[in-house]
Amino acid sequence: MVGSPFVKIDRLYEKEMRARIRDANKDKPLISSHILEFFLQATGFKPTEYQEKLMLDQNQFIVARWGDRAENP
Repeated sequence: MVGSPFVKIDRLYEKEMRARIRDANKDKPLISSHILEFFLQATGFKPTEYQEKLMLDQNQFIVARWGDRAENP
């Protein structure tokens, strides 16, 4: 019964509901908390001073470069 009308209607309804939710949320920010709080929640640790400075920078274009910490054998 994969091709039944009820299955097709359910799929179309779910697609329409996802589109409505997407349209309703298009102007909302991706995160609702302060960037430093989000970082703490996402990673589980407090950012260092230079990480905080980078996250709080309001410039449009930022380039960040970090070296890989390779342990000496």
